[in-house]
Amino acid sequence: MPRFDNRTFRSTLRKAAEKLDGLCTAEGTPLLESTRAELRHHLARLVRDCNEARPQQGRWCFGKTPMQTFLDAAPMAKEKMIAA
Repeated sequence: MPRFDNRTFRSTLRKAAEKLDGLCTAEGTPLLESTRAELRHHLARLVRDCNEARPQQGRWCFGKTPMQTFLDAAPMAKEKMIAA
């Protein structure tokens, strides 16, 4: 079974869960359901680690995790929605 880690996995994870259903072995046979479930579990852990554990240097993160940036900005967004 192939192993994926943060270095080999692309940072664009959009629709990655749907793409797992289309994966096949080298012989062209579909993956076993248990293998796909394990890959889904690893993908969910990777996304969770990227969003909640690893600090980002993105445009608005300033060294915080994306989840912490979201939680910090939520009260300001609510205030602006109420004021509008």
